[in-house]
Amino acid sequence: MPVDRYAREHARAFVDGLVADLHALFDHHLWSIDPRTGTLHVSPRLASSGYAKFAGRRIRHHVARQLLGYHYTTFLQAYPQNGSSASAEMAAI
Repeated sequence: MPVDRYAREHARAFVDGLVADLHALFDHHLWSIDPRTGTLHVSPRLASSGYAKFAGRRIRHHVARQLLGYHYTTFLQAYPQNGSSASAEMAAI
């Protein structure tokens, strides 16, 4: 197998694995996105992981605001310190 093809296949496997990890962490409410601001919030359980560096970043997403609001509200219930006063406001979304 040529080196460049080998490298591309392994790079793709890494990206696929990273995407799978992110989905699993999202499904377990270990990170979420504030639908009002697009700010990414990370659970304190991930504070010592490489994912912690993404906390506070604003991202663009294509998730329905209402669904993301539900996810974020659930995240805030588990980790209220991450959203400060946002949890009451999220109930309106």
